Amino acid sequence: GGTSFCFVSSHLAARAERVKEREADYHAITQTLFHKSHGTGRLLPQRRKKMPLINAFTHIVWLGDLNYRVDLMAQGGLPRGTAEEFNMAVDLCKAGRYSTG
Repeated sequence: GGTSFCFVSSHLAARAERVKEREADYHAITQTLFHKSHGTGRLLPQRRKKMPLINAFTHIVWLGDLNYRVDLMAQGGLPRGTAEEFNMAVDLCKAGRYSTG
């Protein structure tokens, strides 16, 4: 039992020309969190070393600068400032229409 935390900190590659590097870093992190087992790590109990990190901790917190951008100009551009405009930008993110530039 008990509560355990894993903190992941990341600063992915910036700029549009580094999108492949940023995507590779993102996928490496998610593979580590969700798929790979961990045979190392002296702080992990032995039973947790054979499972993905997502199953080894009760809470995982991923913080960082992922350097993804909403490409509002590709959507016709939106002026800043109103709650309605902000909600439109959030909807673009949810729909997966964002720029990695």
